[in-house]
Order: sequence, then C-alpha cells, then structure tokens
Amino acid sequence: MVHGDIKSSNFLRCQGGPLRLCDFDSARLMDDDVNEWEGLATGEFLAPSRNYFETGQAPVPVDDIYAPGLSIWSLYTGKEVLKDMDMEELLKDGRMVDLEEIGDMETRWFVRICLRSGGAQV
Repeated sequence: MVHGDIKSSNFLRCQGGPLRLCDFDSARLMDDDVNEWEGLATGEFLAPSRNYFETGQAPVPVDDIYAPGLSIWSLYTGKEVLKDMDMEELLKDGRMVDLEEIGDMETRWFVRICLRSGGAQV
C-alpha cells in the first residue's frame, strides 16, 4: 500500500507516546492502476523527483519515504514545511528545508536520507 499523503498533521500521538499514521484517503494499493487514482496529496510533502505538478501522478512508494523526512523536520523544528515559498519552483529545483535546524546528528542524517530518496538537493 502507498499512503500518498504522509505529513506531520497526519500523525496521532497515542497515550504512552507512540505515533500512529492516519488519513488514508489518498492511499492506494501498489498494484492498482495509477491512471484510475482519484486522490489528492499535499503538495509540500511530494517528492521532487515525481514532477507532481506536471503530471498529477498517483502516489508512489518514494513519496512515502520522502514525506516522513519533511514531517520529522517539521515536528523537530516546530516549523511549517516550506511556508511562504513557491512550492512548484521548489519541487522542480529539488530545494528543501535547512537540515542544520535539526541539532541531533542521527535525526538529521535520517531526514537527509528520506529527502534525498525523493530527489531533494540536501
């Protein structure tokens, strides 16, 4: 399954601390015909490598690897992802958030891997 809309606001914190992913409206089975997908994803959390604004593609597995990186960055820094920026230009250029805002080296490394998997220039 591909979730297709992973973002910080789609995580719920359960009693005791674990996070749970919710909002599966954009999800699709991996073997479903991508041309029949009618979901809607959040632009800020789309992998730059998929050219979403040009093709309106259905979500693919790389989106579900890339988006948690941005979600973790947002949760860690308390900032909104790419707020007040031209998303279409940023996604086309592959530019992203400032990873130096994550003080923990292991977290920064993990977020960098997630973002690079989707074509981000970090």
